[in-house]
Amino acid sequence: GHGVRNLINQTLPGLEPNELDKALDIFRGYYTEHCVDETTVYLGVADVLKYFKSKAMAVVSNKPSPFTKKILEKKGIIGYFKIILGEESHPKKKPDPEPLLYVAEQLGIEPKASCMVGDWITDVEAGKRAGMVTVGCTYGIGNKEELVSYKPDYLVDSIIELKDIIE
Repeated sequence: GHGVRNLINQTLPGLEPNELDKALDIFRGYYTEHCVDETTVYLGVADVLKYFKSKAMAVVSNKPSPFTKKILEKKGIIGYFKIILGEESHPKKKPDPEPLLYVAEQLGIEPKASCMVGDWITDVEAGKRAGMVTVGCTYGIGNKEELVSYKPDYLVDSIIELKDIIE
C-alpha cells in the first residue's frame, strides 16, 4: 500500500536507519526470488484485460517496478500494459496523484477520461485527487470498510463488473 520501506518499518518498528536499510536489502533479495510464489491473478482478470485490450492501460504500483514487472510477466499479463510504474519510477507515489497524472499525460489521455482501479485506499485517494473515475475492488488485499470510507465512484466485488462501468 505505502511502499516497501514503510512495510518493513511497520513490520520491524524501532529499527535504526542502518538496520532498516539492511532489512530492506534482505527483503529485496528474498522477494526477488519469491515474489510470484504466493501471487495469483484474481478470477476474471485475464478475461477483462482481453476485453479492454484496445484501451490504453497502465499499472501504477507502490511496489518496486522490478517486482511488479516480474509478477506481471510470470502471470502472462504484462503485454496488456503500455506503462508500468513502480515506487521508484516517479518521485511521488500513491496516494499522491502525480504518478497517475504522469501516466495520463504519457498516454495522451485526460485524467477525467481515465479510470483508476484498485483494491487499496491509496489507489482510490490517488485517483480522486487526480480527477479520475475511481473503482474500488472489494476482493483485494485492502480492508473493505476502509475502502468504502474513501468513497470510490464504484465498488466492485468482481473485476468482471468493469465491463458494465467502463465504455
